[in-house]
Amino acid sequence: MRRIWRLAVTSAMVAMVLGLNLACPRQETAQTSRESFVEPQKDSQIGEQGVVFEITDEKQFEELVLNSDKVALVDFWAPWCRPCLMVSPRIAELASEYAGRAVFAKGNVDHLPTLARRYQIQFIPTIMYFKEGQVVETLVGVQDKSAYRNVLDRHIGAGGQE
Repeated sequence: MRRIWRLAVTSAMVAMVLGLNLACPRQETAQTSRESFVEPQKDSQIGEQGVVFEITDEKQFEELVLNSDKVALVDFWAPWCRPCLMVSPRIAELASEYAGRAVFAKGNVDHLPTLARRYQIQFIPTIMYFKEGQVVETLVGVQDKSAYRNVLDRHIGAGGQE
């Protein structure tokens, strides 16, 4: 088992060095019961100052992301997706760096199939950037933290938010 894990980690590292895009195809699953949803917790992944909100339903998505007056970064992921688990700490670090200037959220595609279909999520991790309720940019697969930062800087700077 350790060899398999070591091989998977080594493969992922080689792919990142070579600039290859790691992504998992999104798997359609049966609608999850309401009891399996996790209540939103504002401290789900707190950096020193930043927060990554866990999106649990469409109403919360609308309130946090679509109605935000800031640029919103949304990480569409699933717990069974290894590349998604690689992205999560990078997003948490950015949330700390951009506290007060951007909104950070993550949504489990297994619990949010309607949102996944609406935004045509084919592979995960998919990172979508929203501004004024509209998707302004999308990154698919594992990226270096600087790629996520560059998109944030471009859209925060364009809107004059500081």
